[in-house]
Amino acid sequence: MERDAGRREAQTALAGFGLTIVICLAWGYRMTIPYGYYQLLGADHLSQRLLESLLHLHAQPPLLNLVLGVVLKTSRWLGIAPEHLLLAGHIALGAAAVWGFVRLSQRLVERPLIRRICIGVFVFHPAFYLALFQYFYTFHELVLLCLIPLAVIRSLESQRVAAYAVLCGEMALLVYTHSLYHWAFAALLLAAVGSAALPRAPRLARPHLLCFAATLALLLSWPLKNALLFGEFSYTTWAGYSFALELPIARERVPVRKWDVPAEFAGIPVLSERNKLDGSRNWNHHSMIGHAHNLAAVALGTLADDPLALLRKAGLNYWNYTRFSGRNPYTGDFGTAGSELPAFANAWMRAYELVFYLDPRTASTLAHRAYRTPPRQSWAVSGFVFAFPLLLVCAGVALTRRRAETRPAQQIALGLLMSILLWVLLATLLVDGSEANRIRFPTEPYLLLLFGWLLASRGRTSAAAESEAAT
Repeated sequence: MERDAGRREAQTALAGFGLTIVICLAWGYRMTIPYGYYQLLGADHLSQRLLESLLHLHAQPPLLNLVLGVVLKTSRWLGIAPEHLLLAGHIALGAAAVWGFVRLSQRLVERPLIRRICIGVFVFHPAFYLALFQYFYTFHELVLLCLIPLAVIRSLESQRVAAYAVLCGEMALLVYTHSLYHWAFAALLLAAVGSAALPRAPRLARPHLLCFAATLALLLSWPLKNALLFGEFSYTTWAGYSFALELPIARERVPVRKWDVPAEFAGIPVLSERNKLDGSRNWNHHSMIGHAHNLAAVALGTLADDPLALLRKAGLNYWNYTRFSGRNPYTGDFGTAGSELPAFANAWMRAYELVFYLDPRTASTLAHRAYRTPPRQSWAVSGFVFAFPLLLVCAGVALTRRRAETRPAQQIALGLLMSILLWVLLATLLVDGSEANRIRFPTEPYLLLLFGWLLASRGRTSAAAESEAAT
């Protein structure tokens, strides 16, 4: 009976997701490919020189550009617009995210009413569909982050190598999607889950270790490639540039960018061309490597002169982090750059912003950005500014106090949710928070799950206490 109820929950959520897709299409939502984004290579290079372009990609992990390149080639071969192919893929991924969230909530949030409210808030979240209709890694992260904790629980409960292999694959995909998720962070998680499972299944130690070793080799292969070609062992060479953002660096201290390209890379378009085919800047140009190093040195010098600058940067980035994820961080409007949001959707966005974020900020409430002249900063805040840290503290205290009542797999899964939330928070506060609300969005399902778990477990604890008092 319980299994049937769980199946009906998933089916209802998927039906709601499908209906919302139909409504979005009727409203005028269309799939967009933001070719001008920094993270994407030129469309001509991806469709005509894919392997060469990926080999010489140093700015980003490869998965976003790899998938787009394959889609562009397939589109040309089939005669179907790439946007149509990507929309079909995103709808399938969206269904996987909904299914994963429902199944995960069934494992963590035991009270049906609270769980179904959380599912409804997730399925009808307007920013979910905003991300779905744009080809960018924000949506792909969301899907993977809905599936990874479920894979953790299954790996721990079943102790099967296949379940652990699924977890390893999903973590590798996440690392290869966005450099925010460091390979060492993924390796530590996989080692922790493997170590937790093996004491109860020592005969599976060897296959688990082999699976972990293969995944670790995969995680190290991309930064090793960058080290061999460009002298930098990392998934992205932009770290220095990102770190310098929002620090009070005087204009005269910003180093002049040298556009010279070494002779061995002069014939590689993704390293030598300043602009992409659409006219936007090529952020994979070879000069970006040295420029980012120079910016890092200037940033460190700035912090040596003014250590409090990092705290001011963190405060500004937290202001951005707590903003509604459906707003463009650069303009303050609903929607994203490169995609036009139908007017009908503004009310949907605003309702979520006011009800779930308690956020009175409007399009005119903008954060100070280094490129905005004259500089101006609004410090108007939302209820979410205070609710977010309160939720994390309450969840951490509750998880510590209720260890005896919580199943081991559930404990580790909840710990994972909090660890990823904290990792993303610290990365956006201290490194790059210009688009912190967009970067936060893929972790929003975790906030819903932690909130639902807190309410449900509190109700269970109260009921248990009343029962014990009665006896």
